[in-house]
Amino acid sequence: MLSKAFIDAINRSGIKIYELANAAGMTQSQLSQMLNGIVRVKKGDHRLLKIGEILNLGPADIFLEIEDPYLLPVWNVKTPLGLSPVDCRAGGRAILNRTKEMGVKTRQQTFKRDPNFLLCQGACAGISNDGIVRHLWPNFKPQNFVGIVEKNTGYDGVIIMTRGAIILRIPGVEKKHRGHPVYALDVNTFTLDQKKGGVLIGTVRHIRPDRPGCCSVAFKKYDNQKPLNLKV
Repeated sequence: MLSKAFIDAINRSGIKIYELANAAGMTQSQLSQMLNGIVRVKKGDHRLLKIGEILNLGPADIFLEIEDPYLLPVWNVKTPLGLSPVDCRAGGRAILNRTKEMGVKTRQQTFKRDPNFLLCQGACAGISNDGIVRHLWPNFKPQNFVGIVEKNTGYDGVIIMTRGAIILRIPGVEKKHRGHPVYALDVNTFTLDQKKGGVLIGTVRHIRPDRPGCCSVAFKKYDNQKPLNLKV
């Protein structure tokens, strides 16, 4: 992921994008996609290091130490005049399409997010001690699951579906697991095994016979005391 310092240095340099791209051995389109967060950037990409040399920047100034590919820095979003990053990419870097179960009531709530990043629609999210909602991700797991990201809003807001039921793919899930707890290992990886260190998000409602390995999972915010709806 590219740092804000790197992108700012390019904007201040006065050098045309196509000139930097040519010097680095790539097309203008390829560089533009990297700068706008459309394609994933690999740390140590020699082409970007070449641009860094032109701008007198080292690797630490170019690459941002974030492993979560679903997290989108707002400085990677190209914003036309009069629009905000949220207007352009409300769903974040990508969208994890979630199939919602019909007939199950849902609840939504607005939380604060880090204004420097857009969260991914459909991602599992948790809340930290500082009151900020973030993606569930290895080595950075908020202890309290709040729900599924619906939409980024405003300067630092995010709408979360805090209760509902969605279809998820879980390795090894079978009919016998109805009512079994479900844990999230990151924004889009789920397990039935508590020992793997995931965050509890909900319970298996039923298995989808038409989609092997998939099941309906009822979920709720960590402090919601109302029992989950497991009726099918």
